[in-house]
Amino acid sequence: MSEDLEPRLREALRDQNRAPLGLRDQVIARAVATPQRRRSSWTLRLAPAVAGLVLGVAAVALITPRTTGPEPLRVSPAPPAVLAFGRLPAPDLHPAQGVGAGGGTSQVVPYYGPATMTWNGQLPSVPRSAAVYRLTPAGEAQVQGLQTTVKIPGYTVTATLDNPVAQLPLYYLNATRAIGGPPADANAARAAADAELSRLGMSPPWPFTVSMSPPLYTFHYQRLVDLGGGARAGLVDGGGDPLGIDVTVDSTGVVAIHGLIPETADQPATYPLGAPDPKQATSAPAQVPDSGTPPDVTLTRAHLVYAVTRSGEIAYLEPAYLFTGTFTTANGQFEKRVLVPALASSALAG
Repeated sequence: MSEDLEPRLREALRDQNRAPLGLRDQVIARAVATPQRRRSSWTLRLAPAVAGLVLGVAAVALITPRTTGPEPLRVSPAPPAVLAFGRLPAPDLHPAQGVGAGGGTSQVVPYYGPATMTWNGQLPSVPRSAAVYRLTPAGEAQVQGLQTTVKIPGYTVTATLDNPVAQLPLYYLNATRAIGGPPADANAARAAADAELSRLGMSPPWPFTVSMSPPLYTFHYQRLVDLGGGARAGLVDGGGDPLGIDVTVDSTGVVAIHGLIPETADQPATYPLGAPDPKQATSAPAQVPDSGTPPDVTLTRAHLVYAVTRSGEIAYLEPAYLFTGTFTTANGQFEKRVLVPALASSALAG
């Protein structure tokens, strides 16, 4: 990020107003008719001369229609006995309100309610240890009393410090023009998304992979986190969706951009991993209630991902196993998601 803009962007987090859900969340909510809670935001206002938010230089993207999971993992050396950051909280899913409230990366709606689950799939090969990253996002003491204005022609700009699903500070750019229909061509829409990020200086500053979801074309530039040994895994939010930068494109161009505000990170520490356990996944409790009959779901996929966990003001990027399986009802096709810890039990807080 440029020397001028990064301090201002961080400073703008002091505003006590709260940011609305991003455009993609609003579109998805209307599509599945599921209520979501609005979150408050800090309104950003910088000088009118500011043309964009410079977030860094992009890595080479992997262009795929859907995220297919991290590349094959290499076996790491045995982990050290000392836990540099101490025992860490276990990751879990904490989606927006509603059984079907979530983004998803396809027309399958994510499901977080009760289910009778079984496992029938192939477990991933995982290393014996992986990196954990400790972050220091802005705290409450830093967000008191200041409100400024950011103006980027054609967009309104807001930010949120305490997004409950991402658990990290996010910025939002929403086009001031009316929203059009879906683009006719996915490749042209992706090119438009890339071009707008480049024009605004907002291309991802970290390695990423790209997936897409309807009803408009939303491209998820999912952050990839280094496991160590040259391997990477995708970062997910509290709904199990890709976390990084999202760009929504309609028939006339980009209508929304939202993503992670850069944070301060300590050097990664190596932590021991446990093997993925399907029994832990199939016995996991529901994340949201549902008054209907629990569906029967066969979990068929398991990926090593990174999730955000918090302990007070400190956040961690921590490895976890995301188990998924689809099922169909009269209301459509759904994807059951379960997130379980990947760290060895000796590395987790009680």
